[in-house]
Amino acid sequence: DALPICEPGYTDIDCSRRMCPKGNDVMDERLDLTTSLKYQTQTVTLIGAGALGDGKVSVSGCGDTTDAAATDACFGDLVGKSFALTFTSKLNQSYTTKPIIVAGITANTDVAGAQVATQDAVQAALHELPNYVVDGCTVTCTYAYKIGVSALYPSVSCDIGFNGGSVAGPQYLLEVEADKCDSGCTPQLSNPVRLKSALRPSTEGNPTCPYPPYECGTAFWGKSGTYGIVGTAGIDDSATTLPVTDGADIGVDATGLDKYIMVGSEVMQLTAIAGTSLTVVRGHDGTTAAAHAGGDIVYLLSGTTKGSQGPHPDVLSHVAEEEAADYNSFECGRRGKCDYSSGECECFEGYMGDRCQTQTALI
Repeated sequence: DALPICEPGYTDIDCSRRMCPKGNDVMDERLDLTTSLKYQTQTVTLIGAGALGDGKVSVSGCGDTTDAAATDACFGDLVGKSFALTFTSKLNQSYTTKPIIVAGITANTDVAGAQVATQDAVQAALHELPNYVVDGCTVTCTYAYKIGVSALYPSVSCDIGFNGGSVAGPQYLLEVEADKCDSGCTPQLSNPVRLKSALRPSTEGNPTCPYPPYECGTAFWGKSGTYGIVGTAGIDDSATTLPVTDGADIGVDATGLDKYIMVGSEVMQLTAIAGTSLTVVRGHDGTTAAAHAGGDIVYLLSGTTKGSQGPHPDVLSHVAEEEAADYNSFECGRRGKCDYSSGECECFEGYMGDRCQTQTALI
């Protein structure tokens, strides 16, 4: 039988025990005190979707080089638009920030001004979460072009360091909220950022995407760096076997596949590979089956409606731990006992605080 999913603040096999706050053991010492103390740092990277969801910007001059000028036009999928962050505490309680606006470059004089404005907005939003769940954090944001498989993508990255007492030690990764959500929603994201993502990009402009089976349409599929060429014979609009050239790099012989390819504007489900013949289901994801001539490019798509495409070969919007914390995270700071009926820590003599994180006497 499956284990139950407990409500926030409860644990155990039958969800009968209250959870106590976790904190740093104040008696722990680092092995090397000559190095500076490290706080956990998470990097939130937002990459613009581009016109076709593949991150490529159609504006001339955008991302020609890594040091190309960052402008509002180049970063149009991000600047002036909003997103939110969800923080999950060690008690499994989730808190979502108010909408955070990615600052415009022109409105803040230059890129440096926009970066400062965005990082101030992110920091304020996290500090304003209820119950002091994030009582201290540092934020540094950068506007830059990320190197991808076949292009440079406009991106906004924010390094968030958790240095407060309530967030000492390793924390769960933040989650980015970027789905369009108008009146009556919290947070209200009327004009969200449009993100390059593997499975579920921002649904701004595609309202059918938030609900199963998450079929987002061709405009939001990302083309990976793997592709082949339609064979000389081509294919009509009803055939289910697609011939490809010997140079195809779609994959080895296999059956029972659940991958997706794109030829022209048509998305096909790839179910089997046998040499230079691909077995396909035509007109997938709301596209129309059409004839394709020999020489047309066959792209292996980076997304899939069932989430089984495997690792994405290109850089995507993501959240990652950039720096591990020197602090630890123990129940009641390992300096007290948890009262599982009340969810409160009973600190040992000489310690105090909601997680026994403060030493009051030398024992």
